[in-house]
Amino acid sequence: MRFLLHYLKYLVNKFLRYSACEKIKDGNKSRQPSKAGDTMLNSQAINLSEFFEITPIIQTPKLSLLKSQPEVKSIDIQWLRDFIQKHDIQIDTRDYQERIVVKAINYILVEGVTSMMIESATGSGKTIIGLLICKVLQELLGYNTNWCTMRRNLLTQAGEKDKEMNFNVEPELVSMFDANPKENDILLVDEAHHDSTTSMANVHSKTKPKIIILLSATPIRADKATIFFQKSIKDSGIRALIRDGWLSQFHHFTIDEWTPEEVAKCYLRSPEKWGKSCVFFHKYEQCLEFQRLLSNAGIESELVTAKTNRDEQLKRFEKGEIDVLVNMMILTEGFDCPALETVFVRDSYKGTTIQMGGRVLRLYEGMVKNI
Repeated sequence: MRFLLHYLKYLVNKFLRYSACEKIKDGNKSRQPSKAGDTMLNSQAINLSEFFEITPIIQTPKLSLLKSQPEVKSIDIQWLRDFIQKHDIQIDTRDYQERIVVKAINYILVEGVTSMMIESATGSGKTIIGLLICKVLQELLGYNTNWCTMRRNLLTQAGEKDKEMNFNVEPELVSMFDANPKENDILLVDEAHHDSTTSMANVHSKTKPKIIILLSATPIRADKATIFFQKSIKDSGIRALIRDGWLSQFHHFTIDEWTPEEVAKCYLRSPEKWGKSCVFFHKYEQCLEFQRLLSNAGIESELVTAKTNRDEQLKRFEKGEIDVLVNMMILTEGFDCPALETVFVRDSYKGTTIQMGGRVLRLYEGMVKNI
């Protein structure tokens, strides 16, 4: 819009100068600027800067590194494996992870791409993929990273994996609600389906990244909001990861009516079959009613909300002190418990349904899971 205003101003000024200022000769006669034209030329009626804050929208490209670097060659999987060994990074990469990282790095180094969406299933190791990309860019280009997401436990997990696996990326952990995040070269956004929010627009504006890396298992939104990026990378979907043994096999069941009574009746018929379970409902009142029904049957459960101590609740759940976790949406992201055996998935739109079901697909001792 601002560009169009600039261009409009340029055209109007050019037209007025031509019609009002230049003498047009016709034989021995010449016409002087008309009074109307002179008035228009000297008036401020078309000074758009009084009404709009006009700033140039075409700026110097942020990714100028390609022109300043001496011939950057593309990398391949063997180069990446040698890189991991050289820097003593404590990971056993999976084949699809290597393909994704190599493709992302080559997009940046060879094609000059500055933003990309990496779509990879829940349980596929998106954090490993993100940290490895950031580590390569750190070593090749000296770039530092802001790691941003909505949930604090995801930030904690990223920081812990960076240290435990010896990546040494040392990312700046940034909440998407942070009002004043620091500037940095790379902005990595985990659970990037939240990237179209106003709070994330502020993060982009304040951090001024050269490279934007978006990670998500479900880069789709129920409100159809658009997420902007230049390139998309998708390698293996859920079915392929299950087939190749990277995610768990599962049994699928249906319940005719999704009410606390019906779900509780289903669970209480075979609690030993369902094992550690996570249950989703639409409303808070439904969660409370489901808890009451389980409590009457002697089953210990916890209701997880944004106001409860989730970290403590998840620790108790993993230790076996709690049999069932009940929630509405809070456990759709950042809840990683391989021992989880069953997830009860309420009806929802595609992205949330995949997120809920994906909680149970992590491998655990050869267990076949239940959805």
